[in-house]
Amino acid sequence: MLGLVFATAAQAANLLDRMRADPNLSTFVGMIDKAGVASQFSGTQKVTVLAPTNGAFDMVGPSQLRGLEGNQERLRAFVLGHVLPGERTAIFGTEHTTASAKTLAGSTIEVEATGMGSGMINNHIKVVQGDIRADNGVIHKVDHPIGMR
Repeated sequence: MLGLVFATAAQAANLLDRMRADPNLSTFVGMIDKAGVASQFSGTQKVTVLAPTNGAFDMVGPSQLRGLEGNQERLRAFVLGHVLPGERTAIFGTEHTTASAKTLAGSTIEVEATGMGSGMINNHIKVVQGDIRADNGVIHKVDHPIGMR
């Protein structure tokens, strides 16, 4: 008896698909949708996303979040302030280094690698899970939204 084997290619996933599939990123995904910038995460341009977890938003006041969500321009700048051009995997190396990077919103962030595979963004934001790969870039989950205190 002859059997047929069908090989199926794994379905590709873009950054937005990856984030939508992660319930711990639902707040940030909702902001992406409200800001009208979903194409930045689902297109072919390679980018790196510093995605705040749902718990990260618990660290900021509800009035700050309402203020963002009520202003399309500010929300768009906020979301794109978490996106770097290009695919930056292993954002934190094995040596102690400090570097600046420009976001798609035009703001500059400071990245400090501690030399132990971890580091800080803007002196207070930690990457809690890095190198989540997608077809059009990489996601690094962070423990605090960038630009909010």
